Amino acid sequence: MIYSYGEQIYGLSLKLKRYRYSDFLFKRKRLQVIDELKEIGELVFDLSNELKSDSSFAPVYYDLALFMYKSLFECMTFLASKGKNDRQTIWRYIHGFHNLPLAFLPVDHPMKVSAETAMEYYCPY
Repeated sequence: MIYSYGEQIYGLSLKLKRYRYSDFLFKRKRLQVIDELKEIGELVFDLSNELKSDSSFAPVYYDLALFMYKSLFECMTFLASKGKNDRQTIWRYIHGFHNLPLAFLPVDHPMKVSAETAMEYYCPY
């Protein structure tokens, strides 16, 4: 089930990359992004609950899931604040986020990485 969540989150996070920096000026686009982030957030919440009950994953994977949830919440907060200075931060969050669920992909998936590597890929954003 964890791998299924990983694939869903990865697919949805790739769709976030279609938004441009200038899209965050428009209320309609900001609300659209918030809705998509909520959907991803629900999946991340379910993923974290699964990780609690699955002892085959190291604690670092649970920490990564919590980091993902926190990042989504911060991004939604920035979007709701309407601050023009936050547009660059929002853009970075959503364009880097797709690297985080790579750690939860199935073992045979070509994009699968460790939790530590996923964080390394995310950090430049």
